[in-house]
Amino acid sequence: MSRIETRSGNVFSAACPSRAVLEQLGEKWALLILHLLSDGPQRTSDLRRAIDGVSEKMLIQTLRKLERNGFVERRSYN
Repeated sequence: MSRIETRSGNVFSAACPSRAVLEQLGEKWALLILHLLSDGPQRTSDLRRAIDGVSEKMLIQTLRKLERNGFVERRSYN
């Protein structure tokens, strides 16, 4: 049987690695985008229509940042 290593963290500590995740998810549009994508892949235009008030520029910037940090994966469909 393999031993599972557990680590305790402290999100209140500036050195805690979970801070980077919290910073990413704390952005204005990130949680809304991730919530919509939890149902499966969607086109950018569908996301923009579903999220009232987000500009195309902010949507694209947020999606790119989420992709860079491994939260979402972009696929191109012809």
